[in-house]
Amino acid sequence: MELSIAQHVFSNYFDDAQVIDYSVVNNGLINKTYKLDTSQGIYILQEINQKVFNEPELALENIKKVSIWLKEHEFNYAFPTPIHFTYKFFFDKLWRLLPYINATSYNEIKNKKMVSNATVCIADFYRLLDQFPVQDLHVTIPHFHHGQYYIDEFHKALNHCSSERKTQATQEINHIKSALEELACFDEVVRQLPNRVVHFDTKISNFLFDEDFNVKALIDLDTLMPGSILSDVGDMIRTYSNKLGEESTDFDLIKADPETVETIVDSILQHTQLTDLEKNHLFFAGKAITLMQSIRFLTDFLKGDVYYAINHPFHNLNRAKNQFILYDSMN
Repeated sequence: MELSIAQHVFSNYFDDAQVIDYSVVNNGLINKTYKLDTSQGIYILQEINQKVFNEPELALENIKKVSIWLKEHEFNYAFPTPIHFTYKFFFDKLWRLLPYINATSYNEIKNKKMVSNATVCIADFYRLLDQFPVQDLHVTIPHFHHGQYYIDEFHKALNHCSSERKTQATQEINHIKSALEELACFDEVVRQLPNRVVHFDTKISNFLFDEDFNVKALIDLDTLMPGSILSDVGDMIRTYSNKLGEESTDFDLIKADPETVETIVDSILQHTQLTDLEKNHLFFAGKAITLMQSIRFLTDFLKGDVYYAINHPFHNLNRAKNQFILYDSMN
C-alpha cells in the first residue's frame, strides 16, 4: 500500500488530518492491516478481504448490535469497532478505520496468566450476551464450523486438484480421511446445543494484552454471528495449547499442553452458565475444532491457496500438518 492511498482513505473519515507514516501489521490471515501514524493520533486501517467476507455490510450490522449491547451492559474490555460504523470503497478495495489500542497481540501463549485472563474475558462476553436476541444477528459466513461442509469441500478439492499437489499432500490426505467421522460427530452435538452470540475466532492474537498480560481488548469481530460456544472454546484450546503456534514446522515438538487445556475448561465452567451437554463436550470441542482447522488448511492447499495468505508454496500444507499433529496429541 502506498502512503497516498492511506491518506485518501483517512481523509474520508477526517477531512483535515494527515497520515504521517504507516506500517504493516502481519498478525492476520484474512484482512490486510496497517498501523497509521497521523496528525491526530494512531489508527488501524484494514483492507477487508471481500472474497471471505462477501457481505461485509451484514457483518458490520452484527458488530454494531453486539458492541452497543456490550457497552450498555458494561463489558470490562475494549471492543474496538469501525470508526463511524462505516466502510469506504476506494481503488476497488473495501476499507475500514479502527481505533488503535495501546496493547500487544501475541501469536503464541507466553504464560498461564494469558490463558486464564483471555478465558475470563470471553466468559464475560458470554455472560453479558446471555440475554441478547441472537436471532437478530445475520449468519455472515454460511456453514462456518460446520463439519460436514468442510468434509464436502475437502472431497471436492481432492477431485479437482492437480496431481502434483495431491502427491505432495499424500500423508496429510490420508490422515484427514482417517478422522473425518469426528467432524460429523461434532455437527451432531452442536445441533443439540443452544444458539449463542459467538466470536468464532478466539485465537490468542485476537486478545490484546498490557505489559502484565492482562487483557485490554477483544478484537477481530468480522465473524460475530449465531453459533455454539464449542466453537470459541474449541478454538481457544486449539490455539492456546499449542505453545509453538500453528505456524511452527518443529513437528516433533508440537503437542497439546494438558495444563493449558484444563485451565481453559475450568475457567469457562467457573465463569459461564452452560447446559450440561455444553459442559460435557468442552474437551471434545478442542479436538474437533483443531481437526477442522487442519482440514481447512489442507483443502486450501489443494485448491491452490485461495483463502489463507501464504508466505511460501507449502505454507498451508505445513499448517495442516501442524494442526493434525496437535489434534492427534489430544487423543
